[in-house]
Amino acid sequence: MTVAVVLVVAAVAWFVWHRTRTLPELKQLQLTANSGEEPVINGAGSPDGKYLAYADLSRIHIKLTDTGETRTIPQPEIFSSGRVEWQIASWFPDGTSSLPM
Repeated sequence: MTVAVVLVVAAVAWFVWHRTRTLPELKQLQLTANSGEEPVINGAGSPDGKYLAYADLSRIHIKLTDTGETRTIPQPEIFSSGRVEWQIASWFPDGTSSLPM
């Protein structure tokens, strides 16, 4: 009889625990605009989701996803005479900086 009571309590606890657990709602955000003059070539999100690094035909941009604030990394003078295609390789594990290629 004690075993039956324990099994019933365990089954009820299992159902209550699994029923109350809900997954967070996903939401979409548009993070960039892809214009014809300066198309976005590639990008990479930081592991923590706080930043987006993306490249167009002239520069690399870092965007804070919460506020939309964008910082542009100036193109080095050595590349000012021609167009350079920047590639975002990956983020450092701490999520604070990315590696351009």
